[in-house]
Amino acid sequence: FPGFRAGTGGLLREAGLLEQRLAFQQDAVAQQHFLQALGVFPAGGARLMSLFAYENAGLAGWLDVLATDRCATHLLVPEGRILDDVQ
Repeated sequence: FPGFRAGTGGLLREAGLLEQRLAFQQDAVAQQHFLQALGVFPAGGARLMSLFAYENAGLAGWLDVLATDRCATHLLVPEGRILDDVQ
């Protein structure tokens, strides 16, 4: 069976994917170009987060915590069922 632990069959991924990911994480210009291509222009100094979730009664409380934090958050929310809870 696939899995992350020893004794499992591991996970399939593209050759070189981890190296590409690391290079992207260390390249602020590449990250900026990627976000701009998606129409995302985060405010300077804001924490950038991506939310993937299904309907969740606890989401409102979490968003309240983010809203009252001293650090601004730019939250990316993909279209989907979670949008009603976010709004």
